[in-house]
Amino acid sequence: MSMVYALGTGALLAALQRDASAARRRAVEAIPVTEEFRVPLWRAWSLYALGAAELAEGEPERAAATLREGLSGARATGAALFEPFALTMLAEAEATAGHARQALRRLDEADAMAQRGSEWFWRAQTRRARRDLLARGA
Repeated sequence: MSMVYALGTGALLAALQRDASAARRRAVEAIPVTEEFRVPLWRAWSLYALGAAELAEGEPERAAATLREGLSGARATGAALFEPFALTMLAEAEATAGHARQALRRLDEADAMAQRGSEWFWRAQTRRARRDLLARGA
């Protein structure tokens, strides 16, 4: 379990720091370990990190699919931690892919999740993403 924790935490921290290269590298290493040890929540969180890396590397459609898979996996466990982060990343991916209205809905969902769970650490980024999206005429 400590390997799962170390790899998953490393992937998430790199994603939160917007270090796409490290996030991808650590997530790709973490995902098979989470599968081997049957730890679906850490798999989901590692997918969040991979999706954030894919977005930063200019792959918004792929990032959106990865983030949706991660959100689905995390929700299946009943956990909501890091969901505002994942929803904001998903919104940015959808906006980049030309789905502005859908992205705004995701940002609303991220704000609501943050309020319900008192998870404020990513709220500034959620608000920046909304501001940027509205400035582009969404």
